[in-house]
Amino acid sequence: MLSLLSFAALAQSGASSVPSELYKPSDPNLTYWFVDNDSIQRLDYSGNWDFDGDGKKDSLTFIGNGGAHLYFHLRIRLSSDHKVKDYPYLNFDCPYLGTVSQLEKSFRDDSLPLRPQIVIHDFDGRGIDEIYLCYDSHWSPISKKWQKLGVTSRNIILKYENKDIVIRNFKRNLLAH
Repeated sequence: MLSLLSFAALAQSGASSVPSELYKPSDPNLTYWFVDNDSIQRLDYSGNWDFDGDGKKDSLTFIGNGGAHLYFHLRIRLSSDHKVKDYPYLNFDCPYLGTVSQLEKSFRDDSLPLRPQIVIHDFDGRGIDEIYLCYDSHWSPISKKWQKLGVTSRNIILKYENKDIVIRNFKRNLLAH
């Protein structure tokens, strides 16, 4: 089985696809691909989830920085407005998908070495998927703009409200849904 570190090595090696052993998706129909060329590395999960509730699948992509220590930032494009929303402050070493059960376990047992970085789920029961993110706040401090909105944690949720994606602190009680 590949370790998380081998994902970064794989990305930097010029490999054009990511082995499925690294990902254990709860949905066997999940599609993704990794693109690595001279100018960009991209892990693309587009076409798997509907974040804005319009019945069409949206675009979710992680864009690599091209550095020696490869980090990725989040990019979302909703089908309802087609606008690209980049989140350069949300950096991930290995943007792998986790499951709700892995997330629940990580909150129960703080001794676990890793918390899933990304979990897609309808956490609030509204029928629209949200994006849980645990990002590396040591390398990407919480932006002043987000602090003004009350974001104080590296455990956050991105959700669609009032025709836009908003960022909030993730509350553990959302795992009850």
